[in-house]
Amino acid sequence: DTTGVIQSWTVPTSAVSSSDSNATYCTWRGVTCTDVILEIHVNEAWFHGLVGTLPPAEVLIALPHLSVFEVSNQSEITGSIPGSWSQLLQVQEVTLRNNSLSGPIPRELAKLCSLQLLDVSANQLTGSLPVEFNALTQISKLDLGNNTLTGTLPGPWEGLTGLFYLYLDFNMLIGT
Repeated sequence: DTTGVIQSWTVPTSAVSSSDSNATYCTWRGVTCTDVILEIHVNEAWFHGLVGTLPPAEVLIALPHLSVFEVSNQSEITGSIPGSWSQLLQVQEVTLRNNSLSGPIPRELAKLCSLQLLDVSANQLTGSLPVEFNALTQISKLDLGNNTLTGTLPGPWEGLTGLFYLYLDFNMLIGT
């Protein structure tokens, strides 16, 4: 985090696993750092009451080993999912469950060639299912449930042979 992106976050004491006030974000509960991986899990277990929007890709690109990004159960996280996240080619898991995100699911996310899990359930997302997601050849879990998505399941998604978990309940989708 050479740009101080994560270090600048205000973190509740319950999220810090070290009593050292100078400890880096790598000591925070929910953050895993190694030489080749960075996982960020911001969920209700240690973080409560975060307010704001999701960071643009320009911020997250400063974290070159970011492979897992989770912001869940934060009702004050609003706005849309940035389409610019399509630049985060190394990311394998994105979980944005149970926030207050709105707008369409960005079609640009289909460029995330390493993406294995996408969970944007329990938000206020609208629009249709991106047909472009047929390019997510590594995806095994796709949870878009409990939003206000409309339309039908795109035919090209039949090519997602590695998709083992598809959850679309509690939307306004039609068809069989």
